[in-house]
Amino acid sequence: MGKISAEAFKDWLHPSDVIEFYHQQREPYPREFATAMLIDGKLRAGASQLVMNGRDHGAALIPPQVWGWASKTEVWSTGWFQLTHVGDSGIVSVSAHDVRIDPELQKLPPPIPKPLRSPSAQPLSDARLETWGAMFFAEYPTATEAQAEQALKATFPTKFVSRERLRRIMSRTTMP
Repeated sequence: MGKISAEAFKDWLHPSDVIEFYHQQREPYPREFATAMLIDGKLRAGASQLVMNGRDHGAALIPPQVWGWASKTEVWSTGWFQLTHVGDSGIVSVSAHDVRIDPELQKLPPPIPKPLRSPSAQPLSDARLETWGAMFFAEYPTATEAQAEQALKATFPTKFVSRERLRRIMSRTTMP
């Protein structure tokens, strides 16, 4: 399993950003196109935690053959997947959290910060976001961005926070 450095991994794209990029390029089937690129090795993806057949590989590259199965999960919107595949070579179980796609191979643009809530919602104040981040990450220090986003939406349903602001809070509150 190929390892990924945390420094390089932080600049990789969330799967939904890659799908959005291919959609903007007028690709008629962006998920299928991205899947084919991953299977063919023209894109590469990794996870901050990859577990295959019970073995934890930590931050590692996701093998290309896994994408034939993973593409049928909610990975494109959630950024994680868990699956069991039964094939000719036996049973394969894979769990990947905080899935990201390397933008370098295809020279993909950096992600466009998207609000976590509709723009008509009021933004969450910096002070409340800082307080929430400190409490949330003290309780859940290994939470992924997707998990933090979900918790943030549940905690403040009428407020919005850009992904950029969430990532900034995550980097400050999850550092040792």
